[in-house]
Parts: sequence; C-alpha cells; structure tokens
Amino acid sequence: DGADVLVNFQYDRFDNRYIPSSGSTAVLTYLTSEQSLGADAHFTQILSNWFTAWTTGPHTLIGGVRYNTTLHNDAPVYALFRVGGLFNLSGLQEDELVGQNAGMVLTSYRYNFGGKGLFPAYGGISVEYGNATEHPQDVFDNGILNGSLYFAYTSPLGPLYWGVGFAEDGRRAYF
Repeated sequence: DGADVLVNFQYDRFDNRYIPSSGSTAVLTYLTSEQSLGADAHFTQILSNWFTAWTTGPHTLIGGVRYNTTLHNDAPVYALFRVGGLFNLSGLQEDELVGQNAGMVLTSYRYNFGGKGLFPAYGGISVEYGNATEHPQDVFDNGILNGSLYFAYTSPLGPLYWGVGFAEDGRRAYF
C-alpha cells in the first residue's frame, strides 16, 4: 500500500505537449511516503526535469535534463525509477533499467518537412545520456549513451512516431 504526501511545482509553456516547437517545461516534486498514513514503507524522493525547445524556420532544437533521486535509497520496488524508451534512453526497451536514482540529459534536432495544419511531418535525431542506478553518483558517472533517428507525424488522433533507437553497447529498439 502507498500513502504519499507531495509538493509539486510545475511550469509549462510548451506550445505542443507531444511535438513542441517553442517554450519550456519544468517540474520539481518532493514526495514522501508515510507509514502513519497507511503506506507499507517510508521513503522520500525528489523528481525534477527541465526541457526547452527553440525553432527557427523548419529547424527545431530541444534540450533538457531529468534527475530523480531517492534520498536514502530505501524506496520499495513499486516506487523505483524506470528508464528506457523513446526520448528516455531511446536505445533501450521501455522501462528496461530500474533504480533508486535515475537521470538523463537530452538534445534533439528536428526538421519540419513543410506540412501545416492537421498533417505536419518531421524527421529528427536525438542524443541522450543517463542511467538508472542504486547510487546517485552513478547516474551520470556510469551513464549510457543513446540516440534515435525518427519520423514524427501529427495526425488528427495524436502524434505518431516511427524510428529506431541506439544504445552504446549495440542494442537497438524500434518504435
């Protein structure tokens, strides 16, 4: 059972939630799970991220960082951080790595092929570096370099992505 108290600050000025062209988004969350409220375990976590997008003409750059930590490395298995998947260490399978601490830096370039209105299409590349680990210092000290090549399309039903992700050890993930 979980019973959490959290304090959350969120700033979101992205122009599009899924395929942003401008603006920034940032989140800072302090979470504590309390046995006095009915939780099975007591643990405290801090979750943070910041991403920003800039566009000029058909070119868009996106950059950002995510860092999540469990303060005393005592989170139960259901509260561990998971990484892997598109733009979250793209060369790994979805949620492939699990740890008390997780982080990532990302940079991405995207080109708009000229579609407007309901049917814009994009091609892009991303580079990501990070990990999920037991020790906070290992998140970036023992990070894994990842990247992706992708095609994105804004459909009336939502965003569609096709591509391939690469991890430094030769792994690939298709999405």
